Amino acid sequence: MKPILIATAIAAVAAIGIARHSKLSELNAETARLMAEQPAPTAKRSDRAAANEIKPNATAEQFELVRDEIIKEFAASRNHQTRADPERMKQLILAASAFSADDISRFFDLLRSDPRSAGMEQNSLADACREIFSRTAPLAWRDYLEAHRDLPDWQGLFDDAFRNCLLEDSKHTLQQFDEESSRGNPDLATTGIRTSVLLELATSDPDKMLAHAVSPEFTADPDALAHLGGFVGSRLKQPADHQRFLAALRRAQEKNPSPVLAKIREDYTREIAGHFYKWPADQAIALIDSEFTPAERFHVAEQSASRGDLADPEKWVDWFLKIDPAEWAAWTAQQGNAVSHPLVRQIASRSIEDADLPAKWLEKIPPGELRDKATQEYAWMIADRDPDRAAGYLDQLPANKGKQNLVKKIDEARQGSKSPAR
Repeated sequence: MKPILIATAIAAVAAIGIARHSKLSELNAETARLMAEQPAPTAKRSDRAAANEIKPNATAEQFELVRDEIIKEFAASRNHQTRADPERMKQLILAASAFSADDISRFFDLLRSDPRSAGMEQNSLADACREIFSRTAPLAWRDYLEAHRDLPDWQGLFDDAFRNCLLEDSKHTLQQFDEESSRGNPDLATTGIRTSVLLELATSDPDKMLAHAVSPEFTADPDALAHLGGFVGSRLKQPADHQRFLAALRRAQEKNPSPVLAKIREDYTREIAGHFYKWPADQAIALIDSEFTPAERFHVAEQSASRGDLADPEKWVDWFLKIDPAEWAAWTAQQGNAVSHPLVRQIASRSIEDADLPAKWLEKIPPGELRDKATQEYAWMIADRDPDRAAGYLDQLPANKGKQNLVKKIDEARQGSKSPAR
């Protein structure tokens, strides 16, 4: 079994519905183990297709298993019953993945002629086959669709199959897209397929992705580019992939300062700014400093400053410390939402549960307005649970309304601690 089938099976958990409106439960890790143990196929589908030798692969037993389970699932959904047997799903996916395009054609005819499927409409039959074969045998399913254009919502079925083919064999599918698009094949000129191609290339070849994005056929389809940068930001998982994408985007913008690329960058940086807290601080900060503009760095700081779950917060604090308070104030004013310096906000956030670490961070801040604000915020956050410690910072604060409020809060906390228990 091809390695990608493991991921396909797990993805099928949330999506496979054997008949319309039928939802299946999640497969457990045993499914992936079972698939990983299957022997590899003797030839790739693309090799057989090139040689025009696509032949039936599935056994009679596999035909029976898939047909019986589809009919049972349809009956269960029609009677508003739930059928979610993980072991059954394992066997069903393994059986369906062996089908060729010819197998699917024969199977569809058998399913349609089975007396037990008399209540299934044509749409239900197509949906039943799509939900199984599009995810477990996407290459064969796509071949089947190319020969059966009379199915309801054919283009939607084909788009879905194309996306799953990208998961199964991205190199071959992207090559086919280039070849067929150059010949003007309208089947591949849909918004869904174009978006899928761009997202796949974001990982494998970001330079090519961005060249596509500014090409006439893609710019003529604005829906394919809508929120594209945000989708890329959430799709890429490894820091190295983000580094490659941003470097490619920088090169593309230097060569062609297109508004399309500017929008991709804007959406991407806004999306990824909310994910940096998950990364090792060294990797996140290195990427931000090397590829982000000053305004983009401010946006990252805004997204990260109040988080209490930053990986390696000490390094983030050092990074926040480099942000000039005057430049920060000017930027936030432009955003129409003036907020405290990120260092002040991070100290306040961490002080909710930990009084010791933020106290050490205060010592890193040079004397001045920023240190005064951070100290006052820290003392305010700890005053309720440790008023004496908070009072120890009063001498460091300038006389202002904020200090007066802090004194009042400390006094109230001390009085509360002396009140007799009820």
